[in-house]
Amino acid sequence: MGRFEMLKILGYSSILALAACGVSERVERRAANDAAIFYEPCDAPASTVCAFVNSPVPLKPVPVKFFTRKNEFYPTAKPLEFIDARGQRWVAPELTLTDGASIPTVFVPMIGFPTSPEFLNAAAMHDAYCGIGNEKGQNYHSISWQRTHRMFYDALRVGGTSAIKAKIMFAAVYLGGPRWADTTFRTPKQNTRSRRLIRRSHTDISLLQSGLSLQELRQLFAVVKRYIVETNPTIQGLESYLVVKEDQAILLAAQKDDSPSVHDPYAPYDLYGP
Repeated sequence: MGRFEMLKILGYSSILALAACGVSERVERRAANDAAIFYEPCDAPASTVCAFVNSPVPLKPVPVKFFTRKNEFYPTAKPLEFIDARGQRWVAPELTLTDGASIPTVFVPMIGFPTSPEFLNAAAMHDAYCGIGNEKGQNYHSISWQRTHRMFYDALRVGGTSAIKAKIMFAAVYLGGPRWADTTFRTPKQNTRSRRLIRRSHTDISLLQSGLSLQELRQLFAVVKRYIVETNPTIQGLESYLVVKEDQAILLAAQKDDSPSVHDPYAPYDLYGP
C-alpha cells in the first residue's frame, strides 16, 4: 500500500473518530439539557392536562408583510395559552404575529402550505417563541428550540391534527426550523479541524449552516417523512430517529467539505435508510 493511500485511510479514520466524538457529546448534552422533551405527549392516553386557553385565537384584520416571506402575517387579538402534558404553561401574548403555518419554506413544496384552522393555535404559539416579527416578545427564545418544537407537535394534536400529519410537521420544524444557542454549553478547545466538526454537532446550528445544501436537506426530510408514514413511530421514537439522521447528515457534510477524496457523490445517502 502506497503512502498516499495510507494517508487517505488515516484521514478517513480521523474524520469518523472526531465525528463520533461530536455525536457522543451531542447525545450527552441533549440528555442533560433537553431530557424533558421525552415526556409523554399530549396524545398519550394518560395525558389529561393538555389544553388551550382562549381558543381559538382571534386575529386582527391588519396584515403585516415581510420582504423575505411570501405570506401575510396577522397579529393575534388576544393572548393565547397552552398547557402541555407536563403542566407547563406556554403563552402567546396579544399582538403575536403569525401566518398560521410555522412550516419552514424549504419544505412547503413537500408538505403543502397548511391553511386549516386546526393549525392556527399551534402556529401562533410556536411563532411567539421563535417566529419572525416576534423577536421583541417576552417569550421569544426563552425555552430551548427542542422543547419549543415539541410543544408545536403537542399543540397540533390538541388542535385536532392527525398523529401522522403532526409528526410530519414536527419533523419539518425540527430539521428546517429556527434554532438558537444554549448558552450553558461551551466548545472545548480543540485543533481547527476537530473544532469545526464538533461545531457542526452543536444542536443550535441549523443543518444548512452545517454544510447541507437545500437539495440534501429536502432529501433527508423525504426519508424522514417516509419513515413516519410507513412506521408511525411514537413522538419520542421520532425524536431519537431525528437525532441519529441529523448526525449522519452532519458527518456526510464534514466528509464532503474536509475530505473530498473519501466522499462518494453517487451514494451519499445510504446512511439515511431506515
